[in-house]
Amino acid sequence: MTPDQAERWRQIRRMGRARFVLRYGIAGWALPVALAGLLLIWLATGQPPGLGFVLFSLLISVPLFGLIAGLWYWHEMESKYRPK
Repeated sequence: MTPDQAERWRQIRRMGRARFVLRYGIAGWALPVALAGLLLIWLATGQPPGLGFVLFSLLISVPLFGLIAGLWYWHEMESKYRPK
């Protein structure tokens, strides 16, 4: 990690892990991926996805996979920031 990258991570790190996961894992990764997937389904089938599928995607899949991705990314950045 370069000194500039380390400084950027220090600034991001100050927001805390929970806010980081919400911002980068859920809102920054899982939500856009889910919306793109729903759009692709709509374009491929010519019909909008069913309400049940949309609700499942937005209420279950996005938070779950966003949490996993955000925690993984936090861990990766922490390991680069603090080499063992």
